[in-house]
Amino acid sequence: MIILLIYLKKWKLISKLKVRVKDVDALILIIAYLLGSIPSAYLIGKIFAKKDITKIGSGNVGTVNTIKNIGVLPGVLTFILDAAKAIISVAIAKQFSKFELIPYFASFFVILGHNFSIFLKFKGGKGLACLVGMLLTISPITIIYLFGFIGILTLAFGKKVNAATGVGIFILPVILYYQHAPTEGVMISFLISLLVMYKNFDYIKDFLKKET
Repeated sequence: MIILLIYLKKWKLISKLKVRVKDVDALILIIAYLLGSIPSAYLIGKIFAKKDITKIGSGNVGTVNTIKNIGVLPGVLTFILDAAKAIISVAIAKQFSKFELIPYFASFFVILGHNFSIFLKFKGGKGLACLVGMLLTISPITIIYLFGFIGILTLAFGKKVNAATGVGIFILPVILYYQHAPTEGVMISFLISLLVMYKNFDYIKDFLKKET
């Protein structure tokens, strides 16, 4: 959070908006990170199959790995719970903060927590379910545009879903810009895109190697 605030000051966004990030806003972001850190897939894996999801399949703590190695129902529940983490985080931000950018910051922190969970030694998922939850509360129509674009890229990439996701996620700021999101919110969505891309970076490298 400190790093983000430094950049905000550098961009003169805080002074431009004539607002100050208060203690309650900092608390909201901490709550968002902790909510994001709750490892839904890990807990469901233990409950349904007594398995450690980080040690089976891809090791990813998310929906797809859960479906493949635990079951469809546990996977669906994982998706719902992960999306709910973002929905709750953004709802808290909207309810208790007067700073219009806090919902975007809360989205960043909940996905950060999901991807790098403090409860799993900073292992985690890829953030897509949380991203869906975020967009449901901030810009629902963006879900259709974003995943439609990723779907097209998936076909273009020879059904390499993870590589297509890692590249396609960068259209998110563009979509939000044309949905008239605050300019600063668009910038934060770019940081969110980086989080998702980072988790898919190895797949992008593998795809590029095979293409060369």
